[in-house]
Amino acid sequence: MSNTYVLYLYATFFFQFVESQFTLRTDERHSYHCDVLDRQDLSSADKQHFSLVYGVNRRALLHTLSYFSVASGALIPDIMHDVLEGALPLEVKLMLKVFVIDKKLFSLTFIDDGFKKLNLRSFDGDKPSTLSGVSLTSCDSNLHQHAMQMWTLARFLSLVIGHLIPEDDKHWENFLCLLDIIDILFSHSVADDAIGYLEALISDHHSTFLELYPDTQITMKMHSIVHMPRLTKEYGPLINHWTTRFEAKHKYFKHLANVMGNFTNICFSLALRHQMHQCYLSLNTDSLPGEEVEIGPGKNSSCIYTTSVELNRCSSIYFIF
Repeated sequence: MSNTYVLYLYATFFFQFVESQFTLRTDERHSYHCDVLDRQDLSSADKQHFSLVYGVNRRALLHTLSYFSVASGALIPDIMHDVLEGALPLEVKLMLKVFVIDKKLFSLTFIDDGFKKLNLRSFDGDKPSTLSGVSLTSCDSNLHQHAMQMWTLARFLSLVIGHLIPEDDKHWENFLCLLDIIDILFSHSVADDAIGYLEALISDHHSTFLELYPDTQITMKMHSIVHMPRLTKEYGPLINHWTTRFEAKHKYFKHLANVMGNFTNICFSLALRHQMHQCYLSLNTDSLPGEEVEIGPGKNSSCIYTTSVELNRCSSIYFIF
C-alpha cells in the first residue's frame, strides 16, 4: 500500500516512525506505476489490484509538467490540518480523558474557568470553546475547537492544570513532547541541527503514544508528521506554506455568501463586493494623494465615496447595490 510520500506494508505501517524505514516514492517508480495502470491488456480486476498496491488511481495531469513532481514531495503537507486539526486534538482529548475521567485530577469546568481567568490579550479571539463531556467521550478525535483555538488551548493548558499534574506523569510528558515538536514545526527559522532532533522527537512521541493509548491507532495525519523533518529541510519552515491565511480569506467569502443569499451568479457577486470593500479600505486611508481617482485611460473622476454616508455604507461587507 502507499500514501503520498511512501510505499508501505499495512502490518508495519503503524509501528514505523522514522522516514528511513519506509520506501520513498520516486519519479521513476511513480512513472512505472502509471505505465502499468495505462496498459490496455489489463482487466478491470487487475487494474483495481495494482491501484490498491501502488496507491495510484491514474496518471495525474500535474505529472506531465516538466518542473513539478507529484511523487517526490512537491505536495507539501499542511501543518494546520495535520497538526492543529489532526495530531494535537487527538492527543489532548485522550490525555484529558485520562486526567478527568480515569484519574479525576480535575474537571472540564475547572479548565473552562481557568481559561476565562487568563488574560491572553492578542489571543483573546482564539480562546477555546467550552469543553463538554460529550466531546471527551465520543469516538472521534474532535474536541469541537477550530485550529487556532486548539493551538491556544495546547500552549496555555499548562498554566491552567500544570500544577495539578503529578511529577513524571507519562501522559503529560508525551504531550509536552508534542508541544516541542510543534514549536519546531511552527518556527519561522529552523537550524539544520534541529532537523535530526525533530526526527528523534517525532519517533519518541509516536512510540510512546502507542504505549499510552493502545486502543488508538496512529492516524494518517500523525504519520505525515514523520515526513515533515525532511520536507522542512528541502522547502524551509513549513509555516511559510500553511493554508491558514487562505482559510481566513475564504471565511470572509463564505460569510458574505450567506448574507447575500444570491446564488444566480455568485462568483460575480462575491468579486464585486470584495472589490468595492477593498476600494473603501484604500480610500479610507491617507495613502492616496487626493480625491481624484483614475478610472480609465486618460479619464479622471471625483471619487464617489467622498461623503461619510457612502464610506460608512461601504465599510460593511453586507452593503447592497
